[in-house]
This record gives sequence, C-alpha cells and structure tokens, in this order.
Amino acid sequence: MYSNAYLIKFLLQKENYQSYYDLVPSATFDNEYLKIFSALKEYHDTHETASWENFQLWYLANRYPELPDSTKELHTQYLKQIDVCEIGENVSEIVPYFLAQKTRRELLDILKVGYNPQAISKALEQYNEGVEKLNARSFGEYVNNDLDDIFKVCSRKEGLKWRLSFLNENLGRLINGDFLVVAAYVNSGKTSFLASEGAYMASQLPNEKSLLWFNNEGPEERILSRIWTSVCGISEEVLFAQPERSKEFYKKVMGGDFNKIKVFNATFFSADNITKIANKYNCGLIIIDQLDNVAGFGKQADMEIIRFKKLYQWARGLAKNRCPVLVSTQGIGTYADKNGEMHYKKYIGLSQLDGSRIAKQAAADFIITIGKDENTPNSRYLLIAKSKSGVPKADRAEVQFLEKISRYVG
Repeated sequence: MYSNAYLIKFLLQKENYQSYYDLVPSATFDNEYLKIFSALKEYHDTHETASWENFQLWYLANRYPELPDSTKELHTQYLKQIDVCEIGENVSEIVPYFLAQKTRRELLDILKVGYNPQAISKALEQYNEGVEKLNARSFGEYVNNDLDDIFKVCSRKEGLKWRLSFLNENLGRLINGDFLVVAAYVNSGKTSFLASEGAYMASQLPNEKSLLWFNNEGPEERILSRIWTSVCGISEEVLFAQPERSKEFYKKVMGGDFNKIKVFNATFFSADNITKIANKYNCGLIIIDQLDNVAGFGKQADMEIIRFKKLYQWARGLAKNRCPVLVSTQGIGTYADKNGEMHYKKYIGLSQLDGSRIAKQAAADFIITIGKDENTPNSRYLLIAKSKSGVPKADRAEVQFLEKISRYVG
C-alpha cells in the first residue's frame, strides 16, 4: 500500500516529522532505505525549513560520498523513487500502516522459529502502545468551539496552583500548553525555586500522573534532597535524623507514591531523549534544569543563538503536546556601580536573559526572573517579565527564600 519511499517523503514535511518521526519503527525499512531514513533527523535538526529539493542536495553532499560504491547507484534510484511520490491527505493512515507492517514482520519471524506466546504477546503489546500514542495526537482535527472549554483555559480556574500566592494572583494556575522560563543569576536559588513549586504542584497531580524532572545541574541525590526538604518543610539535618517520620509524611503528601517526582540524570540528554521519555510516562508536569544544557539543534559555537531558538521552540512544542513545562536558564544578575564595584540586581529584566538575543523571550509563555540583594540575603525579588495571560496586577514582589528547606514563601 505505502512504500518506504512514500514514508520518507511524508516525513520530509516539517510538521509531519515533528509529530510522527519518533513513532515510525525503523524495522519497516530495508537496509539501504534505512540509511536515508536515519539521515532525516540530522537534516531536520540542522534546517529550520525543509523541502525535498533541499534534502536531495544535502544528502548528496553529506551522506552520498560516504556510501560504498556498490550501493551508490541503488541510492540514486531510491532518491528518484522518493521524488515521484505525491503525499495525499490520508495522513491518518500512514503511520498506523507502518506500525502494523512492523508487527506483521515480527510475528512472522517468531512463527518461523516456533510458537512462542510470550514473544507474540510482547510484539502485540508494543503495537498497541504505538497505536495509543498515535491516538493521543491530532491528525489535523479542528478544535471544538465550546465556550465552556474556552472559559476553562482563559480563566485558569483549573490547573496547578503555585505555592507562592503572588504567582497565583498574578499568573493564575499552570495549565497544559504553558511553557515557563525561570531565569536567575548563578547561585541565586533557581533549582530551589523549582523544587519549592514543583514539589507543591506534584502533590496536586492525579494518582496516574507524575512530574518528570530532567537534571543536568549536579548529582541527582542533591536534587532529590531538596525535593524531600521542600515537601516535608524541614531541614536536611532533621530529614536524615528522622527518616521514618519523613518517609511517612512524604508518602502521604505524594498520594502514596515515592516516585511521584521522577528525577533523571540528563547530563548528556538531547531534546529527542527527553521527548521519548515524556512519551513513555504519563506526565502532568515537566521540569528541565537547565534547558540551555540540553543537546541538539546544531553544534557550532557561532550558531548558538540559532540553536537556542530551535531548542526553546522545541520546549514550547513539548508543553503544547504533553503538559506544562518549567525550565531554568541563566540571567545577567549583576551590575557595576560608578566605582566599578559589582552588585546584585534585585529585578532582572526581559533583555537580561543569557545568550539568545530574543529567542528565549519569544518562545516562552511566561518568564519569571529571580534577583537578590547582598543587603537582604534571605530575600529574593521576583519579576514577571513576560505573561501571555494578560498584564498582571503586580509584576514584582519581594519573597523569602528559606534555603534550608528549599522553599520560597511570601
């Protein structure tokens, strides 16, 4: 029905690639077509826009010279076959067809060896998981024009509440589709802010949902310790001195699930790694600390601004397709006085996000910056630098940072 050539032509369209590439099983391709299919990821990661003509030129310049002479002519024929394919409007049939073909091949291979109920069950289970993921994604369907649904989203009456009343009153609850950036200077309490708010929000999630925390900022045990102290409202010293009591309290707050907050070592993670994990788990909130350290979308130092643009656009897409996403980044939080002495900034502005010109600012729905003052070490100064839910009643506030229990209060 559909050929390997047809599927590759289908995935060359940027929107199709972003929606379905991770669901297409590589086992549906023969060896040489698989090489072209594998090249799609690098091509899309390095090109903001995509076209068949441009892909052919890129492939012939970057991949074709590496091929053995014995297969070059074959690849030329494959490129011609892809060229003549015309993609119709039957998008909803394409990926399910290839999932079914992959499963069919697996079942035939199993039966060639002999009847194996466990292997058959596993193959069918993987197929059903793929179908469920597909069903969770839209195939170009319009959004139902229901005023009640519109009110729920625009009013923010439902969603995840903040621990800080200042944010509840001026941002409203966090809802699906929200992409929020938290920026602060080095050692100002970004991770503790995420622990304070993330732990509070995780306790509100339904039993079947969890918070996925992707950490590239140091040992995961240190992050987990901050989460525990924030959930229990006690210092690390008390936490470890009363382990059984702490466990009992934590379990109660998290609805009986010690792994309600799942922390991943994301030191070498790419955006693709995070997407796959987000699709694996039933997540209600995602935290990435820090987003700038996530790999992907180019490697050259002189292209860092372009990389940030693509990275933050990807994160916004993740929020739209999965659940709210909170990320941290660096803010330029110091200034020099007339004598050349450096001081902290209380309020960090929208233009003072590190390293991206306007890419981060453009992608985010909300931006919260955290500043501090050497004269008030326990205070933090929050600024709502950007809000797509309307102009806040108040855009800034002084709050207290209780470092020992990883909480922001006020």
